[in-house]
Amino acid sequence: MAGDSQQSNGKSSRSFRKGYHRRAPRACDECRLRKIKCDGSLPCGPCSVSDDVCSYDPGTRPRETPTQRIRKLEACLRAARTSLVRLKAQNQILANTDIDSVLNTLDNSYPEPSEDGDSSADEDNARQTRLGSMMGRAGRIVPHSPTQTTFYGSYSGYSFVLKTLELFRRMPDSPGLTSETQNITTALFNAPVPDAEAGTQYSSQFQSLPSLSITLGLLEVVFTRCNPLIQFIHEADFRDMVNRLYSESALQFGASSHNFMPLFHGVLAIALLSDVRSRKKHGCEDIVNEATRHFLLARRELDVAQCADLISMQTILCLIYFLVTTSRLTSAYTYLGIACTSALRLGLHKDIGKDIPVTEVQQDARLRIMLAVLQFDTLVSIVLDLPTRINPDCIDPGVMTSLKTDFAKRSVNARDGVSETHAKLLASGKHLEMLSLTATGVRSIFSHGNHKGKRTKDLIFDNVDSVNMRGAEDAFRKWARALSCLPLLPEKLEMSAIMKFELEMAFYFGQFVLYQPFLHYLIQMADGVPISRTQSQHALACIKIAATTITRSEVMHQRGLLAPASWSVIYTLFLAVMCLLFLIATHNGTSRPSEAWKKGELGIKLLATMRCYDNGAVRCLWVIKVIGSIYAP
Repeated sequence: MAGDSQQSNGKSSRSFRKGYHRRAPRACDECRLRKIKCDGSLPCGPCSVSDDVCSYDPGTRPRETPTQRIRKLEACLRAARTSLVRLKAQNQILANTDIDSVLNTLDNSYPEPSEDGDSSADEDNARQTRLGSMMGRAGRIVPHSPTQTTFYGSYSGYSFVLKTLELFRRMPDSPGLTSETQNITTALFNAPVPDAEAGTQYSSQFQSLPSLSITLGLLEVVFTRCNPLIQFIHEADFRDMVNRLYSESALQFGASSHNFMPLFHGVLAIALLSDVRSRKKHGCEDIVNEATRHFLLARRELDVAQCADLISMQTILCLIYFLVTTSRLTSAYTYLGIACTSALRLGLHKDIGKDIPVTEVQQDARLRIMLAVLQFDTLVSIVLDLPTRINPDCIDPGVMTSLKTDFAKRSVNARDGVSETHAKLLASGKHLEMLSLTATGVRSIFSHGNHKGKRTKDLIFDNVDSVNMRGAEDAFRKWARALSCLPLLPEKLEMSAIMKFELEMAFYFGQFVLYQPFLHYLIQMADGVPISRTQSQHALACIKIAATTITRSEVMHQRGLLAPASWSVIYTLFLAVMCLLFLIATHNGTSRPSEAWKKGELGIKLLATMRCYDNGAVRCLWVIKVIGSIYAP
């Protein structure tokens, strides 16, 4: 009996092991070549480990098209070429001539299109694998009146919204609805500027100047908010001037510090926009009106034609910050012309070195102001897709090095660890670096009319420089890895979290700018049109970034750290929702609550929580509402 039981156990064991080791009906080429077991997965286990392209076919899928087989072969050739290059780098004693001959044989770079218009099959395949931008080249001109127009570049946020509607043929047929759609979209970038003569209409609950306690509370908001765009004000010097303002008589103070009052009103304007407690206490409308009143006072008392000192430069930057925060980027672009020319006139772009006796405080102020000018100039030019006012090539290398590394060196060398001031300055430097990478990427990747575009259904698609695209992606990854070295403030964890979040949102914003022009490939994917892996990856990358942006914003919202005044965060979140709406629109008629629906709904809810009396979130929701009503069947 024992033997029978052993035999039966052995049979069951052998049958179980036989089933467990049952080979796949077919093996992929890699496993067959290496004579190893293929588990039949897609991709199989060995190919997943070795990062090879798996060719396993269970026999249930339709036969691959010639284009798909060519792409797999190209991927294998690229992998072989990469392995040979790595082998050549590791073994210098090998005969380089033999390896070079093999590398030349495996050179699978795409051929350039011929000038004679030959349409061979090889050229068609190469053309299909290239990236194409959907944004076109002409830009948009919005007429406000016969004598007033506003121009937006082809890669601006305004052009992206209208291009989305055009791709889905959802532009309203009625001229009135078309004009309404354009006006609502324009209001996100070109809100009306308050009239200087209408300052009396803003009723104030305060006196002409708030009390000292209220002023100090507002200054605390400005200097602890950690917005990377407000680091151009030297906190210690400004607080000293405020104490003098409230302690000395008007005659004494006015005789020595006439230029300070415009700056004081400008700082109060941006402080009121950022103060959440004042909004809860007095209401959003009253606080925004009070901020507008201080903005008008600063603008009226500043002589922009004589902006020839550092205090006047700081005042102009306060006005620009107010305009950006209140969705008036086109007006901010005009003020940036004054700020940039004044910075050049003051020589802030030059490394004065020891030629002129300048104290350390004055040199620090010059660097802060130049940093802010470049930040605003780059940010506004990216959003509007208009040229920057300062050419980066005209800035001395010593100044650029100081903007990027000098603050970090001083932070590391500080005896008492990383100071709060230097940590915020370092974050601002990283913010400028990301904006510069984005602006450089847009200029180098997209042709802007240098090449003939491809016309598809009356829409022009531009070719993209894939080499520069890969270079920009590598630069973005390098910047993101370096972000982990940003110093933290253990005693102020919320401040550190806000600094990191602002930089993350700048990173997502830059990726949106680079990847949004490839969203049109989602339409081809939904229609079943074959596209290359590179094309689908760039389109889906934008969707992945959108989901990540909304998730990170939700985490900050749960911690209570989403500020209603941060226009850049609001706009980045808006771009994330727009990308998800684009994906949803490609699947016409779907009503299931997919992940895109859920993430998009969460993003809209976050924008709704950030809205406050006609701020950027309100205008973003207006645009989303219009687009949603047009998409609705």
